[in-house]
Amino acid sequence: MYQLLQSREGGGLSLLETESAGTAPSGITIEPNGQFLYVANGNSDNVSAYTILGTGALTALSGSPFPAENTPVGIASPGRP
Repeated sequence: MYQLLQSREGGGLSLLETESAGTAPSGITIEPNGQFLYVANGNSDNVSAYTILGTGALTALSGSPFPAENTPVGIASPGRP
């Protein structure tokens, strides 16, 4: 995954850092409180979970990735469609 930073002045994007997820990441969601990001990894049958820091950088949660079955291709969090 690529973490991008948007310029407040011109709106341009710059690369903040990269973070690895599982194989074939195919769905992503941010929890409504904005503190956690989840990625469904289709070919590795798991879900990667991250804390979103104040800078926008991601830190993997302990134990991540978490097992999932049946090739997850999407993910949703409560309060989001």
